[in-house]
Amino acid sequence: MSRKEPIIPKGGIPDKPGYPNSKSPAEVGLDSEVVIKVFNEWNRRYSEHPEDFKDSLDKDGKPTSDYGECCAPYFINLYNELK
Repeated sequence: MSRKEPIIPKGGIPDKPGYPNSKSPAEVGLDSEVVIKVFNEWNRRYSEHPEDFKDSLDKDGKPTSDYGECCAPYFINLYNELK
């Protein structure tokens, strides 16, 4: 299933008013197509092996307080793997 419209987070879209410091992936040196591949691959891996992600989730399956610290290196590794 392909989404035609992006998911809009609470508070609006980051490149809209209220997010004055947001930049596009290209402005921070990322390829948008690779970022899309990263999220799709992350979703696939999580769906197939959720136990591999247990270090970033608490016992109730909610993100830990250091979720970003846990996930950023994984995102960067996936990005470099897929570019």
